[in-house]
Amino acid sequence: MQDYGRFVQAWLNDGAGILEPATVRMALQNHLGNIQLPALLKSTVPELSNDVPALPVPQSWGLGFHLTLADLPGMRGNGTGDWAGVFNSYYWIDRSKGVGGVLMTQLLPFFDMPVIETLLGFETAVVYQQVGAAVPAA
Repeated sequence: MQDYGRFVQAWLNDGAGILEPATVRMALQNHLGNIQLPALLKSTVPELSNDVPALPVPQSWGLGFHLTLADLPGMRGNGTGDWAGVFNSYYWIDRSKGVGGVLMTQLLPFFDMPVIETLLGFETAVVYQQVGAAVPAA
């Protein structure tokens, strides 16, 4: 867990001397252009993963990160990079607000709804409201 925290912090701090700031910016840019992601990723192995619906906001891929391409009220900002592991572990890096987070679990199948609800609550109520970075919900 501490290593993931250091990893997120390094990306928030322009690479923290590990990566060049230009490399950080390049990795967190949209590298798919106008290609739209599918509305639903259908599982082929239900024991390992549930179906994963897309967020109803613009999104893309950078170099190694899923990207949110819009400001989400009370949550992450435009350009936030994130990733998830098959055992429902998640992290996000929001350089626009200087906030990142990590939620670790060891649970199958992937995209477990109680974990997703916990992640959303953690991001909004715990992280963004606590650090004062949250944009009031409309």
